[in-house]
Amino acid sequence: MRSSFCLVLICILTLGCGDAAPSGGPRVGTGGNGGTGATDGGLDLPCDCAFGEECSDDGLCVSICGDIDACVFGGTAQCCGAGSLCRDGSCVADCGSDVDCNAVCCGSAEMCFEGSCVAQCDDPQQLCGDDSELCCASGEACIGGDCVLLLDECRLGEDCEIDEFCEPSLGVCISRDAVEVCEFRPPVGEFQPTVGCRWTPPEAPMGATAEEIEIAGMAEVVMTPSVANLTDDNGDSVTDMLDTPDIVFVSFDYEEDGCCTKRGVVRVVSGACNGDGSMTTHATLKGLTSDDWIGNSTGIALGNLHPDDLASERVPEIVATFKNGGAIAW
Repeated sequence: MRSSFCLVLICILTLGCGDAAPSGGPRVGTGGNGGTGATDGGLDLPCDCAFGEECSDDGLCVSICGDIDACVFGGTAQCCGAGSLCRDGSCVADCGSDVDCNAVCCGSAEMCFEGSCVAQCDDPQQLCGDDSELCCASGEACIGGDCVLLLDECRLGEDCEIDEFCEPSLGVCISRDAVEVCEFRPPVGEFQPTVGCRWTPPEAPMGATAEEIEIAGMAEVVMTPSVANLTDDNGDSVTDMLDTPDIVFVSFDYEEDGCCTKRGVVRVVSGACNGDGSMTTHATLKGLTSDDWIGNSTGIALGNLHPDDLASERVPEIVATFKNGGAIAW
């Protein structure tokens, strides 16, 4: 009975003693999975590693990237190389003390503006250049990709010097050399012009005099018209280049008087076409007396005849000739 007990004890000890676990390569953790069973009946040490880590030989979880943490995003993991770092699951440039602008390192004299590296200006409004590489100084503006010096304030081109022009978007004069000349030459070819609008003389009013009826019949023109701003079309109490240009010419009655050197009248007509294709006659000028008539075959001159150079005196005047010689100005 005693010998039987010893035999059983020896069997138990023999079953509990297996060979040592075989050595091998590192076992990589798969983010939450434990160790795996040994092929020889032994047991691995538990190694529950996060994604981007692997199980070392001694059963510890270590980064798959060695001394640095893996850059993990979703189901991917990558090792960022030298000069880069992990940001939001992606390897980006490591700018150090320089400005990081959308994963691009700006230079020492640059700043990040609207997602791009640009010149380091005190105010983004000073930025200029094709790639915003310039900073305009005080008293300058960015025009055509260059910093341009701003001169005197202006409303119209005549407010500036002869070698300057008025920049309407800024209301200041700038040098003509500061911008490229804009010129368009249309290609040569056949075209079919169409009538935009057509002038006809105003009809005589009800109860018109014989002279008014005569003037209403003066519908022919043989002279080259002149153009000037003569009316305040925008209602700002000033007649200038902001108004619609007007057309000035002499009309006459060819059927009644024939041509040429016959009597006519000066017409001042708006250069704008009406919706129905007509044109608005602003004024009809005959002369100072009932016997004064304008020569129908001579040209019209427009200009400022005032000797002063005052802005208030810069009003255009119409110069025409009488049928019997001489000149008259309005």
